[in-house]
Amino acid sequence: MAESNATQVILTDDGLKIIKAQNTANVAAGNINDINSDNKLTPSEKLKLKQEYDKDVKLYNIDIEQLKSVNLPTAELETAMSNLTNFVTPLFKEMNKTSTVERDALDSVFTAFATADKNASQAFVNMVQQVADDAKKAGDDAKEAGEKAQEAGEEAQASATQAKADAAQAKTDAATAQQKAQSSIDQLNAHLPDIDEALSTANLVKQDVTKLSNTTEQYHNEYTTGIQNVIKTIDDASTEIDQLNNAIKLKADSTDVTSQINVAIKGVQTDVTNKVSNLTTQINQTASAVQILNTTSGLRNLVYNSSYANNAEGWNMFNKTGYLSTLAVSSYNGSPGFGVNVSGKGASTWTEFGQSKFYTLPQPDAVDAHNTYSGSAMIKIYDDSDTSAKLSATIAYFDKSGARISGWKDMYVTYDKKNTWTLVKFENFPVPSGAQSIGMQYWAYGSKVHGMIAQPMIVFGPKVGPYNSDAAGQSDITASINNIHMGIKGADGSTSTFNMNNNTILLDANKIIINGNTSIQNGTIGTAKIANAAINTAQIADGAINNAKIANAAINDAKISNLNGNKIIAGSITANKINVDDLIANGINTKTLTSVNLNTSTLTTPQLNLGLNGTFNEDFDYTQPTSIFLPKKNTGTLTFNHGVLQSKGNMQTYVGGQWGGMNDNYTFQAGIDNSQWTEVAPGYIKLDLFKQNDTDVAERTYVDPTGFYYTTNGNQAYTSYVGNIVSTPQVQTSSVLTKYIGPSDGQNLLQIDNNGSHYGLQVGSYAGQEAVLSDYIYDFTASTASNVYITSNGHLARTTSASKYKYNISNPEYEDVLGDRLLNVHLASWNDKNAINSYAHTLSTGEDTEKISIDKYHGLIAEQLRDAGLGMFVEYNEDGEIEGIQYDRAWIPLLAVVRRLNNKINEYEMRISKLEEKNE
Repeated sequence: MAESNATQVILTDDGLKIIKAQNTANVAAGNINDINSDNKLTPSEKLKLKQEYDKDVKLYNIDIEQLKSVNLPTAELETAMSNLTNFVTPLFKEMNKTSTVERDALDSVFTAFATADKNASQAFVNMVQQVADDAKKAGDDAKEAGEKAQEAGEEAQASATQAKADAAQAKTDAATAQQKAQSSIDQLNAHLPDIDEALSTANLVKQDVTKLSNTTEQYHNEYTTGIQNVIKTIDDASTEIDQLNNAIKLKADSTDVTSQINVAIKGVQTDVTNKVSNLTTQINQTASAVQILNTTSGLRNLVYNSSYANNAEGWNMFNKTGYLSTLAVSSYNGSPGFGVNVSGKGASTWTEFGQSKFYTLPQPDAVDAHNTYSGSAMIKIYDDSDTSAKLSATIAYFDKSGARISGWKDMYVTYDKKNTWTLVKFENFPVPSGAQSIGMQYWAYGSKVHGMIAQPMIVFGPKVGPYNSDAAGQSDITASINNIHMGIKGADGSTSTFNMNNNTILLDANKIIINGNTSIQNGTIGTAKIANAAINTAQIADGAINNAKIANAAINDAKISNLNGNKIIAGSITANKINVDDLIANGINTKTLTSVNLNTSTLTTPQLNLGLNGTFNEDFDYTQPTSIFLPKKNTGTLTFNHGVLQSKGNMQTYVGGQWGGMNDNYTFQAGIDNSQWTEVAPGYIKLDLFKQNDTDVAERTYVDPTGFYYTTNGNQAYTSYVGNIVSTPQVQTSSVLTKYIGPSDGQNLLQIDNNGSHYGLQVGSYAGQEAVLSDYIYDFTASTASNVYITSNGHLARTTSASKYKYNISNPEYEDVLGDRLLNVHLASWNDKNAINSYAHTLSTGEDTEKISIDKYHGLIAEQLRDAGLGMFVEYNEDGEIEGIQYDRAWIPLLAVVRRLNNKINEYEMRISKLEEKNE
């Protein structure tokens, strides 16, 4: 295992850390002033300057981490460190040579950093003091519980001292954890009376809600009675119109039908006008009564589909800028959330991500400025948003063209209320002149905004109450000058509409029945169906039957100049020859289309596109159950192209309770998707997943008869390959067959080969951590030098010394200096952190772990070696952090010291020899 170096642990609080850091900065500034005041830097002065700079870097890292932890600005500190680094870095390139330096500039950059460090420390102290004051205020309320916890802690400490000396620290940690858990249980028990009181209050509220529900039901019954009265009035008017129609029939003469009908129409025109006028007046009166009922019957919610049913039908999501989420964390009291997750926008940009279907005002052409509406919504903004972000539910009026009228009301939540559902509302919003409708819009403000909006509500009146889901009305009746509208909505979603204005009567329903003789003058029958009847020897002059369906009937001796087959429904069409350029089958409904030869340019249906190019297109949109392994949600197009099955779409994966995709850092991110491309062809399968730009391949999987290939980053040199598994023994033999891959006793393991209790290779869970182990490697021993190295990325590498593996070989002149520096480094001792933690894990859980000695180790500390100017023998990780020492070569500078001492010994021996010769 890797040797563990000691790590200094600061047990003081943040305030003491800051004081110590500031004192260090003051000392560093003084050390700079102590350097020779001339404009020259000798090698020894450079070494001292480098040590002071390294200390400033440590202070900088501490300051930056502290400032960011409490969201304090870091610009001054970063600028000072950047200026310092840029100034001194060139001086450190040649440590063994004297360099020229401008003394005032050198003092200036170090002084500027010391000032910035002091300011940063003071800012953090102020923030810590504020937090401490707040904590003290909260702690006063829990003083009694804290004293009891202290007593329990002292008892636990007394018990822990009886444990084995080597495990004392581990057992103390376990006892402390147990004490904290017991303290939490005691605090919960202490608050049980408060919980009971809250439940009692909730029951009282529930009783009030029940009373309110009974009152609302009474108002609803009154509203329904008003609607039924309107329908009865309309039925009476219809009866009178039928009587007028019979009068017209009595006046008609078969010898001159057109003339008599015209006379009759003119004769009763006044009667019809009077009847319609009376009917309009009655409907207006009833509509006013209905409006009054609406304002008092439990505050009817006018937001269309406020519960976002049927995938938010009726809502505009602005090209998926908004999205619907039914996750528990995104819902409020069972109501799903309408979400947004945008980034990369301007800091002051408003982004619209949702808009409801507009509600038309009862009399938009005669708006009463004294009428008012009110609204509310529940909003949650997440903490991954920018601190300046806002999320708004906006009430707005719209004119006849659908344009928003100025004066809208933003009901928004800011970042300081993050991760909490907040009620927003605006009341007594007057109707402006020119308003045709009212609706709800959703807006996000800022460069990075993530949040949800639920339970939108707009009501008529100056106040808004608790949320009510919008109820789909069974009927709606509106009337204005020269316009009457009646609508009925069935339980199955079907609708029937009657609309009359000054020149048109519209009947729109699934089925319309007209009984009695009917005359049509100067008219056209378009898109008509004539069932169980016949048109025999008919004269249709200067007219047309367009898009007609004629079922179970015959057209005899007819002249048809143009026949459009959209509406021809038949069991079969029999003919010797049918020649068409394009056969469009939208309206051809048959069970079987049989033909010996089908020669057409193109055969087109809504689901089928077959032509001489040999393609088949089908759109797909599926969502797999979240209970299966890695469920997918995918929308796109499937194409059968000359024997190749291809699909292109946008795909999401369900992970951790959220739908999302892979970002460009190859990690899962909720709310995004990835473009995908799949090809299945005779001989191969290819699956591509693209980056967020929908162009570059992020991951590719390819399978053909030669093997299975997998790669990332669009790199054609595949990073994973399994090929010739059966046919080529050299690739996979019985000695390297995988025995097991998958979970075992709650752990994820990959095991390759074993000879009993010894395994060839194991990868996965081990002793509470992840590990790679090999008994085979450990059992194979040799007397050679160590030559295996593990990089910071986890790669195994072979250490070499031959010149053929090296560039720029030289013998540096400063080896004497390095040797002297090494003599200033002293022996250190420590306990291995991993060994102690492993032993504590065993004591806490009882789990058997690898036996690692917890005795003291002896050696050198890498940081001390670096501080002595021997950083070239220190190992760093990919983040620039110190990891270890190159022990195998750190001793080499001592050769220069030994050589120098050997020369002195030779010199002394020669002197002694000469002295001895003289004495003889």
